Amino acid sequence: MKLSRLFAALAALTSVGATDHHETSGEQLRVSHSVVDSDRMSCTVFESHSLTPISGGQSTERLVCDADDNGVYTLTDVPNDFFDGHSLASGSIRMSVLNSCVYNSNYMDMSACAAQMLDSKVGNVSANTKGIRSLIVMRVIDSRSVEPTLSKADLSDGIFGTGLDVYNLSTGYALCSGNELQFAPGKFIDATDGVMDLILPVSTLGKSQYEVEALARTAMGNYAGFDSNLYDHIMWVLEPKINFLAYAYINWKYSVFQDLWAARPSALIHELGHNLGYLHSGTGTNVYGDQSGMMGFSYKNDEGPVMCFNAAKSWHLNWYSNVDLNPLTTTGVELNLIGIDDYVNGVSTKAHTTVVKIFGGIEDLYFMYNRRKGINSGTVKFGNTVNIVAQIGKGGQSWTRAQLSGGQTYTVNEFAGGNTGNLVIKVCEISLGIPGTPDVARTLVYVENADQPSCTQLTPSPTNEPIMPPTVAPTDSPTRQPITPPTNEP
Repeated sequence: MKLSRLFAALAALTSVGATDHHETSGEQLRVSHSVVDSDRMSCTVFESHSLTPISGGQSTERLVCDADDNGVYTLTDVPNDFFDGHSLASGSIRMSVLNSCVYNSNYMDMSACAAQMLDSKVGNVSANTKGIRSLIVMRVIDSRSVEPTLSKADLSDGIFGTGLDVYNLSTGYALCSGNELQFAPGKFIDATDGVMDLILPVSTLGKSQYEVEALARTAMGNYAGFDSNLYDHIMWVLEPKINFLAYAYINWKYSVFQDLWAARPSALIHELGHNLGYLHSGTGTNVYGDQSGMMGFSYKNDEGPVMCFNAAKSWHLNWYSNVDLNPLTTTGVELNLIGIDDYVNGVSTKAHTTVVKIFGGIEDLYFMYNRRKGINSGTVKFGNTVNIVAQIGKGGQSWTRAQLSGGQTYTVNEFAGGNTGNLVIKVCEISLGIPGTPDVARTLVYVENADQPSCTQLTPSPTNEPIMPPTVAPTDSPTRQPITPPTNEP
C-alpha cells in the first residue's frame, strides 16, 4: 500500500473525534487556535496502534505529530498525496506546518497546514540496540482521586516481576531473547520499583484515552525533577472506566494502558513490541490473527500464554541463528530447523538453523520450526509445525502463508514472476531429540528443476552460525508444558 493511502486511511479514522469536537464546541476553537507565536512549527510524525483482544473488536490506528512546542497533536484531513514517494516508518518523517492549523484541542488540521516535508529519513528509537531498556510506569490519578485499581506494588510485580509474578514483560523478553533484551524498572526519587503516581489537576470524567494521555503528558512535563529523556520507555496507566484496552507508538517510547491490562504479559509484550518498531502478525484478512506469537491477539491470562514471536519478527529481532537465502542464486539446500527453546538453551550446533528468510521473489518469506516447548510452550496456534509468513521489511505487517508438518510442501508458483520457476519449501520429517539434543524439522528449499534435491538425498546446508548469539544463559522458563489456550473472552 502506498504511504499516502495508509496515512490518509489513518487520518480518516482519527478525524472522527475532531469532527465530534467541532460539533460540541463550535468554531470558537478556530479563534484561539494558535498555540505558539511564530508562523510555522516543525514536528515528527508517529503512528500508534491499539490493542485488540482474542474476542475481537475494532483496532484503532492514529497519526500524531510530536511538535517543537512539546505538544503532541493528532493529524486530521491529511492530503492524499502529501506522503507520496516516501517510505513508511513511524518516527522517520519530519514536517513543517503553519501555526494556524494547530489547535488547543490537540489536533492539526492538515488541510489548512500548508505542510512541507523536511525529512523522511529521521532516525528512530527502534534502531537502538540497547540490551537493557529502562521503563518508568505512571499511575494516572485525576483531581477526584480516581485512579487505577492496581497499586504501585501490583504494577511493579506484574510488569517487572519484583514480587511473586513469574511471567511478565521483563521475563517474557528475557526468556525469548536468551537475556539479550531486558526491561528494567526506571529509577526516580518518587518511583518505587519503576512505578510512580502522576496527579492530574483536572477530572478525567467524560474524557477519551487520548485526551487523558495529553493531560498526562503535560503533567509529566511539569513534574519537578522528572526528565523523560532519561528513560527508554514511558507507560501511562489509566483508570478502568476509560473505554479502551491499550495502545502504543511505533518506534517511540510511549504506551498507554487501561488498568488491569498493564499487568497482562501478552498485552505488555505486544505493546512494547510496537515501541521497538514491530507491527502486527495476521492471517487471512485479520491483522491480529496469527496466534503463533505475541504480535497477534492479546489475552487476559496473567501468566501466559508463554510464547515468543513468529518467524518474521524473530528474524529481525536477531536473537537466534538466522539464514537468508535467494533460491534463484543458490542451489537447493537442506535445513535442520530447531525451535527457539532449544537454541536459547544451547541445545544446538552450527548444523542447526532457527529462522530462515527467503528473498529475491515477489515477497519476502520467513519460516521457523514453531516448536511448542519451554519458552514457546504456550504458542496458541500452529504449534509443532514449520510456520511460513510473509513480511515487507522490519516494520511491516506479517501474514501467514502456510504451516507444514512432516511430508508437507508449500509451493510458490513463478517465485519471482515470469518464468523464474516454482519455489518449494518441503518438510521431509520432524524428529524429536533425546535429552541433550534438539528436536529437528528437516526441511528442503529449492526452485524446481532437473537437479532439485529430495528428502532421500542429502544436500549441503548453508552456514548456520548465529549472527549475534546470546551470551548469557536464559532464566528458567515459567513452565515446560503448554498452558491452557485462551477462551473466547478477551
